[in-house]
Amino acid sequence: MQTAVNETNIWLKWSQTMKAKPTKCVALGFKVFDKKIKNERFTPITNTVYAPFDPGVSIDGEHMKFIVNPAEKDPFKANHFKFLGRWINPLLQEKDIKSKIRSLFFKDIETIQNSKVNGFMKLWLYQFYAISHLSWPFMINDLDRSFSLDLQAEVNVQLKRWAGIGRSVDNGLLFRSKTKFGLGLTSVSDHYQRMQIIKYELLRNSLDPTVVELYKFREKQNSSLSRTWKATKALSVANTEVDRDLMFPSQNTLQGLGFGKFNPKPSHRKEENWSH
Repeated sequence: MQTAVNETNIWLKWSQTMKAKPTKCVALGFKVFDKKIKNERFTPITNTVYAPFDPGVSIDGEHMKFIVNPAEKDPFKANHFKFLGRWINPLLQEKDIKSKIRSLFFKDIETIQNSKVNGFMKLWLYQFYAISHLSWPFMINDLDRSFSLDLQAEVNVQLKRWAGIGRSVDNGLLFRSKTKFGLGLTSVSDHYQRMQIIKYELLRNSLDPTVVELYKFREKQNSSLSRTWKATKALSVANTEVDRDLMFPSQNTLQGLGFGKFNPKPSHRKEENWSH
């Protein structure tokens, strides 16, 4: 690891336009620790066989911080590192990340509740403010659908209070479209599924072949799961339906079933229009 960092620093200096910023660098190592080895160089932070450790890497003459930082006052930041908006735990756990997402979401709900607008305007803020703040964490984190269902179950009571309807009223009233006599709100669970599907659609159509292979591996891995919702499975079904509708569109005239409608090679633009 140190060799790779040294080569990176050489390249940065060669560019004459960039340089390393050690204060922004964080190091994390994983390896198998054999208890039979007496003179182990590194110290694991857990008692598992395969465990994270501080690799002791330096860049540009300065020591890199370890992902676990006891000097950090915030207990969450002391055990997590933020990379491109995603918090990473050294044990690759998401329990604390879920708790943080939940606290931020209900902080938004509390802000809306304390505002001076009426109930229906608060529903509007839920739809276009609180839900929007969940888009990025729902896209980049590998959460489970049950987490979004739990969030929705907690917030439904507040939504009904803002709408002025009883607690025993069917929750579908909140999320049905207005043409079906609903309020047309977006549920947290639906938003989570939408953002996950968007993420995997971006991976599936990436220009980087390595990213595409990563998507195919995840798709194959999730295909055997029958009781758990996975975005790759939903995306596979949706893409199959889009291909079928493009190649065999329905006929609504008197010209006969499928007259002149077969399209064996639909354009990518048509696929995008159908998928939306």
